[in-house]
Amino acid sequence: MYLIMYDIVSDSKRTHFANTLVAFGYERLQKSVFVGTENPKKFPSLHLQLKNIVSEDSIIVINISKTSFKKLKKYGTFSLDMEYLCNEKRSMII
Repeated sequence: MYLIMYDIVSDSKRTHFANTLVAFGYERLQKSVFVGTENPKKFPSLHLQLKNIVSEDSIIVINISKTSFKKLKKYGTFSLDMEYLCNEKRSMII
């Protein structure tokens, strides 16, 4: 599992980056926090974007085990399916 968190000043750049993460299969946990099962380095174009943004803004990528991710403490409204996010379910029921 990989958590990707970012602090990007430009609205258009931030929106583009968020849309790119979704296109590569990452799911949004919060406004600037995404999670996915694949290492961003697996996707050369995504990895390049991560490296290019760093000069002006900040991005943090954390490798976390599925076991640790499932122990995530949730407060407030959190409607995402943890099994789906961990790639242990083939479909999400809404």
